[in-house]
Amino acid sequence: MLKAILGRRLEILAGFGSLRKAAQKRLASAKGFGEALAIIRAIQPETVAEVDSRVASLAAEPGGLAPERWVTGDDLIGLGWTPGPGFARVLEDAYDLQLEGSAGDRAELLEHLATSGVNKGGR
Repeated sequence: MLKAILGRRLEILAGFGSLRKAAQKRLASAKGFGEALAIIRAIQPETVAEVDSRVASLAAEPGGLAPERWVTGDDLIGLGWTPGPGFARVLEDAYDLQLEGSAGDRAELLEHLATSGVNKGGR
């Protein structure tokens, strides 16, 4: 756990505010994030105030910081995708689109994946 906390601390100090929304949500919901903020709070309270404000704003969005994923591997298979080494990356990219708010709902995200022209071979 200590390794996770120290890793989160470095990620926060490297520029939480410069991360894309999806990356901010992923980091804010990651193991050790709260503890890392507590360490930073003791050293750089102004940094924590900015991060706290941004996290509160993100948490107030529909679905919060770590909403249930709208798309699963079964969904991709249903769209004609073949499981393979790149399957996980497609699922992570789809979740990032969801976290960013680039898709309004599950149906819109599935439509995007169905028409995106991305290689459906899972590579």
